[in-house]
Amino acid sequence: MVSVFRDNNRLQLTPLKTFSIEVAIFVAVGIYAALTAITSLNTASAYRLWGYITLPSCIVAIAYLTTLYYLSRHHSHHHFPALAPTHSPARTPVRARILAAFLLITSLAPMYWGVAHRAHTAAPPEHEIGANLETYVVERSGQLLLHTGTPYIDAGHLATPHVADYNPYSPLLAIFGFPTSWWGTHWWTDVRLYLLPATVLVLLLTWLLAHKPAIPESALLLLVAVPPVTMNFVAAGIDALLVALLLLCAVAAFHDKPATAALAGLAGGIALGMKLTALPVVLVVLIALAYQWGAARRPHTAHPAAHPAARSAERSTTPVDPPPSLPPRRAEPPGNLLPPPGQWGCG
Repeated sequence: MVSVFRDNNRLQLTPLKTFSIEVAIFVAVGIYAALTAITSLNTASAYRLWGYITLPSCIVAIAYLTTLYYLSRHHSHHHFPALAPTHSPARTPVRARILAAFLLITSLAPMYWGVAHRAHTAAPPEHEIGANLETYVVERSGQLLLHTGTPYIDAGHLATPHVADYNPYSPLLAIFGFPTSWWGTHWWTDVRLYLLPATVLVLLLTWLLAHKPAIPESALLLLVAVPPVTMNFVAAGIDALLVALLLLCAVAAFHDKPATAALAGLAGGIALGMKLTALPVVLVVLIALAYQWGAARRPHTAHPAAHPAARSAERSTTPVDPPPSLPPRRAEPPGNLLPPPGQWGCG
C-alpha cells in the first residue's frame, strides 16, 4: 500500500507514488501522441510531426524512470537522487534535467523539422505543410503592413475568399512577419523562429520580476507534458507568447513600484495589440492595479473615530493600568478560628 507522509508541513510522496504519477502522465501523453501521429483524427502535418517525435520520447522517458525506480530498490538515494523524496534537494536537479530534455525534444525538434519541411515544400498555405495556417497569416500580415500600411485584406474585393485571406489578429503581431517581407520566404524567416525567443525572454523577465521563485516539480512536469504547450510551439507559437505576456502583466501589477506597475500596463497593451482574446485577463489585472493604487493613495484620518479599525487598534495597544493591589492580610494564629467577642451582635 502506498504511504504518504508529511515532513516540515509539506506533502511528500514515496518513490512508488512519484513513479506511478509520472509514468501515468507520460503514458497519457504517449497515447495522445500516437493518436495524433497515426490516426485520421488529425489532419495538420505540424501536429503529426509532433506526434512522431513525442511518442518515442515518452517511451524513452518511461523506460528511464522505470530503470531508476528498479535500481533505487536496491541502492540508496545517494546513488540515485532522482528517486529521492519529492522534497529532497538532491532530487530536483536530476528531475529538472529530465523534464528539460523532454521539453526540448518534444517542442523544438518538431518545430525545426516543420520549419525545414515547410521551406522545401512548395505547397499552398491552406495545406498547412509543416506549420499551421496562422504562421502564414502572420507572415503575410507583416508583408501587407510594410507595403500597404494595413495588415488586413479587403475580402470584399476578392472573387472567392478563402480562410487564409482573413487575419483574426491585432496589427502588432504583424511585426513578426517583417523578416519574410525583408528577405523573402526562407527557413530563417519562419515566424516561429522569432516567436520562440520572444516567449523565452518574456518568461525570464517574469521569473526575475517575481524574485526567482522555485518552480514546483509537479507544475514543471505538467508544463512540459501537456500537449497544448509543446504543440503550440510546433504549430505557430502565438498563444505561448500571449500567455507569457499576460503572466508578466499579472506579476508586474502587484508590485509597489510605479515603474513596475507601468510595466504591467505595457505588457497588457502589447498582448492586446497582438490578440483581442487577451482583453478579459487584462481588464482583471487593470482593475486590481487600480484598486492597489487607490489603496496606496487613500488619505489616513488622524481622528480615530473615523476608522473603527484604527480605534480598535488603538484600544488594543493602549496600556491598561493594573488594578490597585489590596493590602496584605495579616496571618492569624492557628488557634484563633472564631471572631472576637461582640462581632456576632451579642455582648
